[in-house]
Amino acid sequence: MHAQLDELLAARDQMEQLLRVIVEIGSDLDLEATLHRIILAARELTSAPYGALAVRDPEGTLLSFVHGGMDPDTVGRIGHLPVGKGVLGVSLVETPALRLDDLTMHPAAVGFPEHHPPMRAFLGVPITIRGTVFGSLYLTHVDPERAFSESDDKLPAETTNASTTVACS
Repeated sequence: MHAQLDELLAARDQMEQLLRVIVEIGSDLDLEATLHRIILAARELTSAPYGALAVRDPEGTLLSFVHGGMDPDTVGRIGHLPVGKGVLGVSLVETPALRLDDLTMHPAAVGFPEHHPPMRAFLGVPITIRGTVFGSLYLTHVDPERAFSESDDKLPAETTNASTTVACS
């Protein structure tokens, strides 16, 4: 009985946080700032140390790749942003969320550039607007034991789809 009550209270708290985030995200008309807020919210909702958001045009060309969780020095040492290949590319075309305990073991994995922090547990959530995939939200954990759950799929998807629709309108 107590466990069910705790679950209901946790779900209510998450929904309140989700609504707060959507309102906060919609308050800024700058697309890049909005995308950064979406990433931060998704990272907070799932306790993921790293997150990114890729946006593509209807032809599949990557328009924007915004990330969060890495310090500027690390980003500078890596030297370039992903271009949507490998596991990230898979998440840009598949509509169900992609959950992996260890993204390095996926057949599409192409490795990381030098100086990139290790990442293992992975969640790729498609961003859909009116049934069309326009990008993906990516969340990662360093520890493969901290795999993402099915409930982790839903909150970032709800946040991202609602917020991105507001931002892109």
